[in-house]
Amino acid sequence: MSARTHVDDAARWFLRLQDSGTDARVFLEWQRWMNDSAAHRAAYAEIEETYLQLNIPHRPPLPSDQELAADDYDGSVPVEEWHGATANPAIGSPAPVRTMRYALAAGVAAMAVAAGMFWQWNAHHAQYETYAYSTPAGERQEFVLPEGSRITLDAGSVLNVELTSERRTLVLTQGEGYFKVSKDAKRPFTVLAGNTLVRAVGTAFNVRRSANRTVVAVTEGKVEVTSSPPEPPPAAGSLRDSAASHDARERRLTIQLKAGEAVSDMGEGHFGALTQAEAALATSWLDGRRQYRKEPLRYVLADIGRYSGRRIEIADDSTGELQFTGTLMLDSSDSWLKALAIALPVTIVETPNGALSVARDPDR
Repeated sequence: MSARTHVDDAARWFLRLQDSGTDARVFLEWQRWMNDSAAHRAAYAEIEETYLQLNIPHRPPLPSDQELAADDYDGSVPVEEWHGATANPAIGSPAPVRTMRYALAAGVAAMAVAAGMFWQWNAHHAQYETYAYSTPAGERQEFVLPEGSRITLDAGSVLNVELTSERRTLVLTQGEGYFKVSKDAKRPFTVLAGNTLVRAVGTAFNVRRSANRTVVAVTEGKVEVTSSPPEPPPAAGSLRDSAASHDARERRLTIQLKAGEAVSDMGEGHFGALTQAEAALATSWLDGRRQYRKEPLRYVLADIGRYSGRRIEIADDSTGELQFTGTLMLDSSDSWLKALAIALPVTIVETPNGALSVARDPDR
C-alpha cells in the first residue's frame, strides 16, 4: 500500500474524530488502526505536524462524504496545473468552481482538521479514556490502568476499557483476566463478559470466559455479579452504554460474592456455585499452571487452545462433558494435549484444515 494511501486513510480518521457524534467505539477502532503499523502512525503524525506548522486559526468548512466522493483532484500535481488541465477548451474557462472549492477544502481538511481534533480530543478525553488490550497465544501480560488498577490477561485474551469521571467499564470479549482494583468509591469498576456483569470498588477477582460459560472467582473483598439471559447485540455506542443496556435487561439475577467464593454463569439467568476447592484453583494460572477438579473437557480444551494457538474441535457433547482432574503446565500445553488420549477415553486426530478433532473412543 502506498504512502499516499496511508495519508488518505489518516485524513479520513481525522474527519471521523472531528465529528461531534464520535463515541468511544470509534476511538477504539482508531487506536487499532494506529497500532496496525508504523506507517499508519507516521501518516497520522505527518498530517498533525503539517497543521501545527500552518498555524491555521480557524477551521474551514468541511465537505460532505458525497462531495468528497465527487471531487477528482488527487493532489498529484499543483493546483494551478490541475486547474489549467481541467479548463473547458470550448469556452476557455476553468473547471467548475464547486469542484475546485471542495478539492481545496478536502486538501486543507486533511491538514487542518487537527486543530478542531485537538480541541475535541481534549474535551472528549476529559470525559473518556479508552484502551484496547490483547494477548497472543501462549503469553500472559500485566497492564496498569491510569487510575492504578492492575490487570493480568491470560493467553489469547481481548479486553476493551473505558474510563470516565463517573465509572470504569471493561469488556472481556474472550479469554481470562485477573483484576486487582484500585479503590475509588465514586467510580464503580465493572467487567462485562458475555451475559455476566461484575461490579467492584476496591477488590481482586478473576473472570474466565470460554464457550458459553463465564466463571467469576473472588480473592479479596467482595463483588456483585449479575447474570442475564442472552439478547441481541446492543446498538452502536460506548462500552458504558453496553453495560447500561445490560442493566436494563429483564429477568436478571444478582448475587454477592466474597473472598474465597466463585460461581459459573452459563448465560441462562442463573448461577452454578463452585466449591471452595474449585474456587481456590481459579487463579492457579497466575503461577504458570492450570489446576482442574472435575472440569468438563470442553473448557479444558478451550484453555489449551488459547495456550497452544491450535484450533480444537470437539466431536460431540458427550466428549465435551467428560470430566478431567489434574494439572496443566502452561509452557507444555502441546505435550499435555498429546497425552490427553492416555488420560481420558478420547482420540485426537488432525483434520485437513489443520484443526485438532477430539472424539470419544467407543472402545474405552
